[in-house]
Amino acid sequence: MNKVRVAAVLLMISLCLLIIYGIDVSLAGVASSAVESQESGFFLPLSASTRGSVFGGGAVIMSIIAFAIARNAFSIAIPVLLFVNGGLIITGMAVLIAQGALAASSAAATGTALRTISFTIATGGILVGLAVWKVITNAKIVEGKKTPLSSTSSSKIRILVVDDEPDILLTLNAVLSRHGHYVKTFDNPEKALSHLTSNNNGVITPHYDLVITDYRMPGSNMSGLDLAKRVKEYNTRTGRKTKVFLMSGSFNESSLPEEFIQALKSGIVNKFIQKPIPNDKLIAIVEYNYYK
Repeated sequence: MNKVRVAAVLLMISLCLLIIYGIDVSLAGVASSAVESQESGFFLPLSASTRGSVFGGGAVIMSIIAFAIARNAFSIAIPVLLFVNGGLIITGMAVLIAQGALAASSAAATGTALRTISFTIATGGILVGLAVWKVITNAKIVEGKKTPLSSTSSSKIRILVVDDEPDILLTLNAVLSRHGHYVKTFDNPEKALSHLTSNNNGVITPHYDLVITDYRMPGSNMSGLDLAKRVKEYNTRTGRKTKVFLMSGSFNESSLPEEFIQALKSGIVNKFIQKPIPNDKLIAIVEYNYYK
């Protein structure tokens, strides 16, 4: 499961916790009793403050973890879910909790309500702020860096990108294209290989200088390493020199599997790229390792 999906799952769980808490508060009749005097919830035999800590605190912690996980990945769902969670905390939990506290006539209960409102709004505001930050991050990922091409890259590289995750394809396409390179993307290695080696009525597909492919693509019968081997065979057969960079988020350069190491040594794979990778580092790796 990729990082965006993990983050989305955490945010959905967070949202469910907030919804359950809201239902619990409503059914327990908090609207007619003070927060601190509420003996038990509808679902859990805990005080109102304890339930707020369990559900609300858990939701906020998971939301922040989700943001951290998907911070450098392009995703529309993450900022939307963050905004929904934050908004629900502000408009829902604050109202429900405050109603019960304000129902009591004591100054202590009123003070508790005001503190609760302030804390809840601040907490929800943090999640809304993270949502805005994620939107800005998404924009930067799509736009890519505006730095000029390196002095060695006088001509654009023709790049074939293969990955089963749409977000990664979108990000790589945006970043590489922004730096002047021609990019063609595929979410299936078999289709990518067919495109690379096709010969329609004697007209061969335009040459690609580089193939950047993910290592594991569960939805396909061909792995990124299998694709690299087929590209190597294609090079041998046609005399072309298409390079292959293999990406993976499952391991780093110090923990590569043996088959990966052998592929690097034999030249089947020219470079390993660890995911996720910053935009500027990706460009540096692609241009340096291609032109050297």
